Amino acid sequence: MTDILPAVTDERTSTALAHRSEQAELKNSRSRLSWIADEDLATLRFRHPTLAAVLSFFFGGGGQIYTGDTRMGIILMMASAFAFASAIAIDFPPFLWMFLGTISGVLAFKKAQAINRYLDACQAHDRALTSGHVRALVHTQPPLPLDPHQAGIGDAYRPVPSPTNARYQRIGERLQKLATLHNSGVIDDGEYQERKFEVLSELRGASKSDIEDALYEFLPLIDHGILARSDIDFVKQLHG
Repeated sequence: MTDILPAVTDERTSTALAHRSEQAELKNSRSRLSWIADEDLATLRFRHPTLAAVLSFFFGGGGQIYTGDTRMGIILMMASAFAFASAIAIDFPPFLWMFLGTISGVLAFKKAQAINRYLDACQAHDRALTSGHVRALVHTQPPLPLDPHQAGIGDAYRPVPSPTNARYQRIGERLQKLATLHNSGVIDDGEYQERKFEVLSELRGASKSDIEDALYEFLPLIDHGILARSDIDFVKQLHG
């Protein structure tokens, strides 16, 4: 038994170190995407660096637009068009146009690489969540009592199973997962609150009685601090 304990401790230590390393890589790779807003990260897709470079070289900023930096892409396109037109006007080789295309191509190449690095880091986190790096953290926390029949919560509640109740339970489970991601450092405070509001917004247009039923279903989440007072006030404003 004494031989097993150090092995378990070493495994937990290595798991924690690996998770911290993945967190650091995710934050570092995110910091390299300064031109991409947080709300656009969910729709981000892998980009081909070579294609980005070619688009920028020949179309002056096309690679920047391809990688999501539309503003910079338009500026470089205008500069490239001006350089090319000037070369034609004075009947001179378009050295400035080629120079701008080269610089723009290199920058677009690096932007595409930065996007791919960030998405690789996201996938590494997803694998960690499903392969055990964070699962150990989840298992050390007591499971949330989403069952309204639990003692102290459901003594006066006798629900009839319905699709509506199942819907509330699915929302509750998603909120619980977001809390786990937040506690493990995968998402920061701002992202956590924003995504909570997105999930809770699915109740928009519900009747007052449905909102009350949903809040009752969410009592365990309120007791565990996952839903704050501001979240409850937000839900109350969603009724149709």
